[in-house]
Amino acid sequence: MGRCPDWHHAVGTGPFILKEFIPDVSAGAGENPDYWGHDERYPLHRLPYFDAVKLLIIPDQEKTLAEMRAGRIDAARPDFSGAGCRTKENKSGILANRTPGQYAATIDPRNDRPPFNDIRIRKAMQLAIDLKGIAKNYYKGSVLPYPSSLTARDLKGWGLPL
Repeated sequence: MGRCPDWHHAVGTGPFILKEFIPDVSAGAGENPDYWGHDERYPLHRLPYFDAVKLLIIPDQEKTLAEMRAGRIDAARPDFSGAGCRTKENKSGILANRTPGQYAATIDPRNDRPPFNDIRIRKAMQLAIDLKGIAKNYYKGSVLPYPSSLTARDLKGWGLPL
């Protein structure tokens, strides 16, 4: 456990708080009672809309595919070099939905507080990220090199435009 910092001291302002962490097994998060977000379409609705989320850590891509086939997990991040790339070819019955940018980790600071309320700071942070290099080298060209999360321009119909 020396390689894993004490998760009890994790700090964040997001919609969830880490409640449990088992190295190489899972991470479970519950609703953050101090979360400030509201649905911009329905301002009286406080976010998040669900109470908890559990992320399984399954390093073996073949086991991940087996868990999906068995219906024990709902979604998985693909392995860009291994078994996940063969999913479409082997007709496993698993729907492979390629949505560029969907898996990108993002930094989403509160834009109503300094220093992030200054658009110049936000632009400088964005320009400091080598999006093309990340898309090409880390994601092996399977994502678009544009800023994205739920705002990705390819997520028409349910994502928010950037």
